[in-house]
Amino acid sequence: MEQGVSFPHYDRLIKLIDGLETSSDVLFQDVIQFPFKDRPSLLSDELRGLPPDLRKRILDFVDFAIRQYKRDLEYED
Repeated sequence: MEQGVSFPHYDRLIKLIDGLETSSDVLFQDVIQFPFKDRPSLLSDELRGLPPDLRKRILDFVDFAIRQYKRDLEYED
């Protein structure tokens, strides 16, 4: 793997990334076209191009999903 002759299976790759205590974006920063840190700005650009009513519906849905996730976390604790 180190010499680029082979590539690890996804489950082994996840273990390697977790073992290094980093993100895949950091490891693949030279080959990923749109790393995670850039996605929020890309999404923001896309939202700006939408009609206001559709943009509001999408943002309301995202807000709902985040609140639901946080509520679920509270129940797990």
